[in-house]
Amino acid sequence: MVAFDVDGAREVCIDGQTGLLVRAEDAGALAVAVIRLLQDGSLARSMGAQGRELVKERFSEARMVQQIDQLYRRLWAARH
Repeated sequence: MVAFDVDGAREVCIDGQTGLLVRAEDAGALAVAVIRLLQDGSLARSMGAQGRELVKERFSEARMVQQIDQLYRRLWAARH
């Protein structure tokens, strides 16, 4: 993954681990990062595998249900 270094992207694109972050609105840096991954298949596969594990861990259906349940419980408790 190659992503601009902005809110939302940082949660799934950990620079050097699950992908490459580049400065927002820097098209040149974006191109360099994409070319780097295209030229280094091993790096791309490694980052892809780590990214998949991160998404499975943080954003699985069970995890999302758990987080929503916790949120509703906090909101309910705050009102009563």
